[in-house]
Amino acid sequence: MKAWRAIEGFFVKRYRLFLFDLYNGRLIRWYRQKKNNALLNAPRRDEKCDAQIAKCVARIKLLKQKLGRAEDEQLSEGAVLRLDGLCMYFGGVKAVDGLSFEIGQGEIFGLIGPNGAGKTTVFNCITQFYEPTRGSILYRNGADVQNLTDLKVHNVIPLGISRTFQNVETIWELTVLENVMIGAHANFMTGLFAHMFHLPALKREERAIRAKALKVLEYMDISAYAGFYAYGLPYGVLKKIEIARALMCDPQFLILDEPAAGMNEAETKELARMIKRIRDDYRCTVFLVEHDMGLVMDVCERICAISFGKMLAIGTPKEIQGNKAVVEAYLGSSDE
Repeated sequence: MKAWRAIEGFFVKRYRLFLFDLYNGRLIRWYRQKKNNALLNAPRRDEKCDAQIAKCVARIKLLKQKLGRAEDEQLSEGAVLRLDGLCMYFGGVKAVDGLSFEIGQGEIFGLIGPNGAGKTTVFNCITQFYEPTRGSILYRNGADVQNLTDLKVHNVIPLGISRTFQNVETIWELTVLENVMIGAHANFMTGLFAHMFHLPALKREERAIRAKALKVLEYMDISAYAGFYAYGLPYGVLKKIEIARALMCDPQFLILDEPAAGMNEAETKELARMIKRIRDDYRCTVFLVEHDMGLVMDVCERICAISFGKMLAIGTPKEIQGNKAVVEAYLGSSDE
């Protein structure tokens, strides 16, 4: 009992002190002081507004820059692609240095130059495999003009841009037909759920893509290899598989990176006819990089010659053949 009374007395005493402090206003003054300190230490509302205004101003400036760039950099009528001051630097190496040219709609355009001139780097910048150091790449997609430097690499294919690679990029463990079907991955409409459970919608879509791939193989005259695995096939056939895969997405702008590499003379002549036929049948523009000058002069309507990332000349095949700077870049000057 004594212990309980002692505890009771302690709390009663504390309670009385609490009421006394509350009566004198000490707790109220303490609470107000604490609140004032918190307000003083907290960021001011005006500062928050200033920060938001600064962000809005920065966004407005960025939009004005983009609008100004769009006004200054327009594609001329009939052009499908324009490179304007394109630069790609790797440290101190200037792979592409201020390159500018336009490609017309439905044109077969060639890009030539010695080894290491930066030709494949230009392709990689157009398809956004590389993010250019400086410059713009304007592309006409129907009625819209898109700056490709604003896009990610996976957003380029839906614009109708397709490419082949300098080195053969086939999957050896798949058949030729399956390698070609991969080219239609951007056209798949079914989602992850349908693929996980193999729903009827996926099966219908696969049948349609398989039928399309067989037609493309027949178009490229390699349908006899449809069931063969890619491993061990002749190099010329592998190059055709690359082109067939690029055709699966119905390209409007087809980029061919040295398609005649590894082909003999007869295969190269057949390829020249095929490139022209692809341009006509698919109504697309062809951008070609090739070291075989016979093929380039045969199929290209205009050619751009570059060296060390800079333009040497641009014109018709006849003009390029007679250009002194181009001849010196390939064969060296007479002083040497």
